[in-house]
Amino acid sequence: MVNVFLNFKAYKESAVPNSEKLVSAALGFKNVFICPQQQELLFLRKKFPKAKIFAQDCESNEFGAFTGSIGLTQLKSIGVNGSLLNHSERKKPFNELKKIILEANKIGFKLVVCVDSLSEAKKIIELRPWAIAFEPPELIGSGKSVSTHEPVLVKKFINLVGGKSIPLIGAGVSNHSDFVESIALGAEGVLLASAFVKSKNPKKWLKEFV
Repeated sequence: MVNVFLNFKAYKESAVPNSEKLVSAALGFKNVFICPQQQELLFLRKKFPKAKIFAQDCESNEFGAFTGSIGLTQLKSIGVNGSLLNHSERKKPFNELKKIILEANKIGFKLVVCVDSLSEAKKIIELRPWAIAFEPPELIGSGKSVSTHEPVLVKKFINLVGGKSIPLIGAGVSNHSDFVESIALGAEGVLLASAFVKSKNPKKWLKEFV
């Protein structure tokens, strides 16, 4: 089963009211997950109850004196389905990642943990998160797909992760050919961002993509 994660990042094109248009465009497609800006999670959850919504980041803490944090428990309590974690724009120390992943597994909260190398993937896979996404940072937003430019690395990543966590591919994936190549290499899904968010017709773009 192929999964598509749409990271809205913090683009102007993905902020209210544009975020509503992007979510509407994604509805109706199977296994398409949206990752909106953090401040819009509850608003979009209520407006689009059938959407698969992931946060862009999270912390391990529960309710309490944790000013400015967005914990796993809080996200789950408002109906968020899961979270991205450790994106190259939001890296965390390994000890913090371990704490978050173990807590997420404990409460049944899905995480897509981003890694930028095979060595990082080897450390993360031991913790068994729901999914792991391979994103070499130099290719993110470059328009150069990791599946095309680093197929050997992608294959090694999938052999390492497959069967233990869901292997996803990101970084530069921006068109149907990139998508097909990623799946052909054995990925079970992809991460997208600017190509979708900044398209003139998001629904048409997504239909052509998948």
